[in-house]
Amino acid sequence: RPSRTPEEVFAHYIEPFGDGHLRWTGPHRGRTDLLHAEGRVFNARHVAFRAHHGRDPHGYVRRSCTHPGCIAGPHLTDHTIRHQPDPQPPDLPDTLDAIYHAIFGSHQ
Repeated sequence: RPSRTPEEVFAHYIEPFGDGHLRWTGPHRGRTDLLHAEGRVFNARHVAFRAHHGRDPHGYVRRSCTHPGCIAGPHLTDHTIRHQPDPQPPDLPDTLDAIYHAIFGSHQ
């Protein structure tokens, strides 16, 4: 019988709980969730991250939610996500002018 893929093994060992959270029910080594597939050992958080974000994680994978043990892909971050520059705020004077003109109209 062919070996299962990491995604198939991942699906076998997750359990939904709460609002969009997933709990790992498979093997562990210390605090690392392990996944055995295709004759190799994978970090289950990396598999979840890759499945959700469509790329391999860079650096340590952490939870962004407060539920201990959650392994849901949308709740995982890597170095790249945690260190993205803050989005630039809108140009405030133009925004205030637009609001003023929407309320009071343009006076020439």
